[in-house]
Parts: sequence; C-alpha cells; structure tokens
Amino acid sequence: MDPGVYVQTCDLGLVKDRTCNTVEHKRRDGIFVVDRMKVWLGSPDQPVDIEMVEQEMLDNRQRYPIKKTVVDPWQMASTVQRFKKRNIPIEEFIFSASSIQRLSEALYGVIVNCRLAVPEGIGRLVDRNGRVSTFKSEVTRLITEETRYGWRIDHTSRGYSDRSITVGMGIVVLSGVTMREPRCRTIRVKKEGEDGSGGLDRSGR
Repeated sequence: MDPGVYVQTCDLGLVKDRTCNTVEHKRRDGIFVVDRMKVWLGSPDQPVDIEMVEQEMLDNRQRYPIKKTVVDPWQMASTVQRFKKRNIPIEEFIFSASSIQRLSEALYGVIVNCRLAVPEGIGRLVDRNGRVSTFKSEVTRLITEETRYGWRIDHTSRGYSDRSITVGMGIVVLSGVTMREPRCRTIRVKKEGEDGSGGLDRSGR
C-alpha cells in the first residue's frame, strides 16, 4: 500500500441519483489514486440503505489508513452525528456554486495533467436494464456547463456524475491542485454540442 494521506468521500442519492463512496489517496509524486469505489442504485420502491453505505465507510477504515471521511451533509446529517459520537473523523462538504466550481476545476486539472490513476473497471455498476457503467465511462461523458457563477462539470440529461463528484471531492480535500502544462496526451472536457457531442476529447488538442 502506498504511503500518503487517504480519504473517503461520499455523494448520497437515495432514489433518483446514484450513491457513490470513494477511497482516494495522493502519492508522493503528486498522482491522485482512486483505490476503491462502491456505487449503489436506489429506486422509489427501494431507496439506498444508508446503513449499508455507513458500513462500507467503516469497513474501508479497516482496509485503508483513512485520515478522514467527507460527505455531503444534505442527506447524511445523521451519519455525521453518529460518526462524531464514535470519534470517527468526518467532515462536511457543503455543495455550493463556488465549491462545485472548485471541485470541477480540481478534477479537470488532474485529468488534463495526467495526474489521476484509475484502475480499470472501478466503480462498476449494472443498471436495471443490464447496462454496465464505470467511473471511466462516466467521466468521458461529462460536459461543461456555464453558469453565472462560472463553469462546472456536469452530466447530460441521461447521464450521471456521482462517481466524478466523489473523486473531485477527494482531490479538493487531499489538497492544492496546481495547474501545469500537460506532459502527456491530454483529455479535454468539451462543451456539449461543440462538435456534435459532449464528453472528453482524447485528442490532446
């Protein structure tokens, strides 16, 4: 196991969105590594069980030297309270226009500078129609959205961004992402409709 600081981040979606819990660390050479990613898909009839998500968080503390857990408190206020009562380090990541922009810039920065290491197939989920998706398939379909507060990474109307959100949260928490000139073939986030499709451009242009 690599030395360094490990964090886990969670974006909870009980019914409509997906729930994703991610373990990530930063190597001494500045590379961000996604170590583990668990994804759940709820429904109106069977929402995601928060206890299952909490157990995943606790189990990860046995698997990795996790320094802190970071969550969106919107639907996880009770989880924050329970963890704090047990003296388990947990922090709240408040989603706002500025924090989402910072998260988007952080994720974009490490991708274009080739500083994100992702195991093949991580974040695998089979939906109710039998379609298989992973973190890589999700992130390559991201688009950029202009808002009055700046730009942000988002998903298309039929897509999801929950895995990408947790990875971006981890990058922000793990510290200062510096924007450097890419030293290898880059991936560029394109605006939807820029050339007839949205997603990430692997051309390096």
